[in-house]
Amino acid sequence: MNVERDRKYRGAVAMLAIALSACQTTSDPREGGFFGGVHGISTGAYEQRIQEREERLERLRQLQGDLDTERTALESRQQEQQSAYEREKARLTALATETRSLEAKLQTLHGTEKQQEGKRQDLLRRLGALQKKIDQTAGDATDHSQVDVLVGERDALEEEYRLLLDIYREISQ
Repeated sequence: MNVERDRKYRGAVAMLAIALSACQTTSDPREGGFFGGVHGISTGAYEQRIQEREERLERLRQLQGDLDTERTALESRQQEQQSAYEREKARLTALATETRSLEAKLQTLHGTEKQQEGKRQDLLRRLGALQKKIDQTAGDATDHSQVDVLVGERDALEEEYRLLLDIYREISQ
């Protein structure tokens, strides 16, 4: 009889455990067990959890869409800024090249200017010498060949002066 009593006792304990587990309800199917699951389905708790999760998923998808839109806008802006940077860099390179070219021209003109100044000084010296010769010959008007030589020298100096003046005009432009 003891065996039968033990069996009844074990059966009662098992029923009590089942009853107690049935009383423990939660909407989480991982914690509620079989009876918690039955309770969750019958009360609509599972449907509510599913609905909440679907709403949360929809919010996350919406957030992801917003982030994708923002990323696309940022990438577009970055491309525009990169293009603007490249254009400005090209302009700066062109400006630097042009500046170097102008500097080289200026150096050339400066050298030419010094050279022309030397020619001008030589021309002034020669004109002064010619003037002295003219003044000396003016006293002796009988030597016509000397006057012709002086006129030729004067004409040659005048031609050099005109060429030098043309070069000055070219430099000043």
